[in-house]
Amino acid sequence: MKSENIVVFLQQAFSTKGEITEYLLLRSLEETESPVGSWQLKMKVEESGLEVSTATIGRILKDLDGKKYSRLVENQGRVLTPEGLKYVQKITNDLERMQLQQNLMDASIPGDYKELLDLVYARKTIESETARLAALRATDEQIKNLYSSIKLHEKEVTVNNDPTPVACEFHELVAEASQNRFLIASLNILIFEELKLESKISDLITREKGEEYGQHHRLITNAIKNKDPESAVLYMNEHMEAIINAIEKQIKDSVTSKIANS
Repeated sequence: MKSENIVVFLQQAFSTKGEITEYLLLRSLEETESPVGSWQLKMKVEESGLEVSTATIGRILKDLDGKKYSRLVENQGRVLTPEGLKYVQKITNDLERMQLQQNLMDASIPGDYKELLDLVYARKTIESETARLAALRATDEQIKNLYSSIKLHEKEVTVNNDPTPVACEFHELVAEASQNRFLIASLNILIFEELKLESKISDLITREKGEEYGQHHRLITNAIKNKDPESAVLYMNEHMEAIINAIEKQIKDSVTSKIANS
């Protein structure tokens, strides 16, 4: 990552410039086993793209000494203490996790039909596993919630409302029943971004298939209730394939229409 990008990212992660400077100083101390002088540390911080004064460096280094994260070795400079190493590694892990989450968020924002299709393909991979785990782990209360969601979905279809939000809630409930927090978080991000895009598409064909999708949901839920992971995966895959096929058809029809009108 370029230095200017590092600083921008750290500005999002930390509240103040002082916190950023402290972290960069700790990282600089982590990178060497020999004592490092304050001037050399200042240069390392500035190589990351952050301008700091010598007085600021000195003050923060004294603070790090007081926290037992660094130690002054006579007149040679400072080294990182075991406590400091543990602390900076924790912060670095948190920052890397934050960066990965941001990358996932950025990648999950679809810009057109093709990216929407890619997003649904990603959902299919995740949801086949959430369905399998839900069949193994779902509680009675979670199964009850799934059936309640199906009834609400059927009601929305009956009164000709857009059933998409309720349909997505069903998938989130299946994920919750899987009791796998990583799958739950990943699916929630994808569904959130999908709903934002779909709200901008007035003629999305999947809205017209609410009755069909509701039947799929019931098959999936019955398999989960019966603790039949194989059937749960089968029905979930068939359901997601139906959604994918509908979007693919809409893309094809859209291209055909543009060609005909050109």
